[in-house]
Amino acid sequence: MPLLRVEGFVLKAQPLGDADKIVTFLTREEGKIRGVAKAARRSRRRFGSSLEPWSRVALTLFEKEAADLARVDACDLLESAYRLHENLETGCLLAYLAEVADLFAREKQAEPHYYRLLGSLLAALRGGLTRSVVLRYFEVWTLRLHGLLPDLDLCGSCGASLIRGTVVLEVSSGEVFCPRCRGGAGVSRVTLREAGRGALAEILCRPPTELGGGRIAASALAEVGRLTSAALTAFAETEFRSARFLVSAEGAVS
Repeated sequence: MPLLRVEGFVLKAQPLGDADKIVTFLTREEGKIRGVAKAARRSRRRFGSSLEPWSRVALTLFEKEAADLARVDACDLLESAYRLHENLETGCLLAYLAEVADLFAREKQAEPHYYRLLGSLLAALRGGLTRSVVLRYFEVWTLRLHGLLPDLDLCGSCGASLIRGTVVLEVSSGEVFCPRCRGGAGVSRVTLREAGRGALAEILCRPPTELGGGRIAASALAEVGRLTSAALTAFAETEFRSARFLVSAEGAVS
């Protein structure tokens, strides 16, 4: 039964029986790991607040060969997200980030770039970066790091350069077209205009800490959001449950 000592973020915790919890962690060294925290529901003395969503923790885990769940032997809190959850809108955003990260993170496969992305966005939230920028930054880079962000440089039909101007993305296929080749509206089509493309470029080339102070207009972020939300939903093949809470807090996070 190998012993693992890793650092990670808590993505979610679910009840198991009367006393235990199944906890999903995104770890720096081992990717996504699910483990059983014995007696975590019966007494808070052993784990305290370390199993709350987005807590950064130092873990000691025991893994049994061929078992789906590890055993959480120790979970020491390194950094709490409690203050972030005190704000309702921020809590809704964190629930969405956790749901998407849980889907995209790979089981027992380290993704250091994704782990650093999540850590930098939590730090940016604590530093006062707006929720709308954090949300779109997370969505764009989740797609980029997992090979799902489309190349917007060439029309998939006529081969015309799309370095500038409006593009139309067919989300179901991932193809990008100039307006002449695929104009008009459609359920699976998203239009990205010059301002939205500029916002996307800023997100891709700058760290989140450089995007505060209204550097990106809200309308441009909304355009990016239509693209990223459609692409993420197409990949998941269903709506994210936490997305409805983001809609209810529309004025704060979109």
